[in-house]
Amino acid sequence: MRRVIYLALLVFILQSVSQAQSDIWVELNAGVSSVSESNSANSILRYWDGGWKVGGAVSYVVSQDIQLVASVGYSRLRYSGKGPTLAIPDVVGFRMSITGDASHIYEASIGTRLFMSHCFVKPFISIRGGIQYTRVGEIRITTWMEQNPQNTLTTRVYSSSGTSFSKPFAFVGFGVGAPINSSVNVLLEGAFTLTFDGLQPYYLISSIFATLQLNL
Repeated sequence: MRRVIYLALLVFILQSVSQAQSDIWVELNAGVSSVSESNSANSILRYWDGGWKVGGAVSYVVSQDIQLVASVGYSRLRYSGKGPTLAIPDVVGFRMSITGDASHIYEASIGTRLFMSHCFVKPFISIRGGIQYTRVGEIRITTWMEQNPQNTLTTRVYSSSGTSFSKPFAFVGFGVGAPINSSVNVLLEGAFTLTFDGLQPYYLISSIFATLQLNL
């Protein structure tokens, strides 16, 4: 009798573990992003524009309508090439060149995904909050005199570039999802990411990306 009880208990534990695993999904995503400046005159990223993003997440299915999501991501924003507007001295032979590097954004967040339909193609809303680490690319300003470039060449870094900081952010996304089979789902989502701490001029980033959900 004791063996029967132990065997039944073992079967129950294995079934519980199997059920828990089926509720956990691993996610991989990739897409494009761009800076949507909420205050272009003061925005830290006003000299950067579109780029690409990749990320990963673990989601837990609470119910048919609700998923909890913990995610990490990386975005690379290219330098726009426009650079700061600087006064050029009215001197014969004076030359100036402005170059810049890409900016990089790393983020970690937790939140929820709410599905609004039980159809094959399911619309959903994503809401997350977390921490964003931004490494602003350098903008270099090089000047020289055309008559004597070797002895007059100077390069300096623009004051508001080449900095790094961490900021809290909020993420809101809207999308649709559909199953490929019992172990694979595909999601297509558009989202806005907004910093909100007020210690630095905030910026808004919009993105469109696809997510592959895998039940391993």
